[in-house]
Amino acid sequence: MPNLKDFLTLDVDRTFFNTNEFAEIAVIDSKEMTVVIDDVTLEKHNLQKGEGLNTGKLFFSVRKSEFTDEPIIENSMIFNGKRYKILDFTEDAQTYKITLEDRRS
Repeated sequence: MPNLKDFLTLDVDRTFFNTNEFAEIAVIDSKEMTVVIDDVTLEKHNLQKGEGLNTGKLFFSVRKSEFTDEPIIENSMIFNGKRYKILDFTEDAQTYKITLEDRRS
């Protein structure tokens, strides 16, 4: 018999990560993944960090199951052909929420 966690996982997949609703397909480090880009959360994140500090350029949510390894802050990530640096990430039971900044050489 399915439990609450099973129903929540199914709901997240059917709604949040549904490409007909909120999600889109992105290529991350040469792998297609379903992501939800969130400009509102990015703006809030940047306001909390303050002026003159590192600010994010891209914030997205992605299923943990799409990654083979946990993201590491300061590592590079190629998102849709553009190289970024992982500025921050958080996680919950099913998803990573990742903030990227422009990669400076």
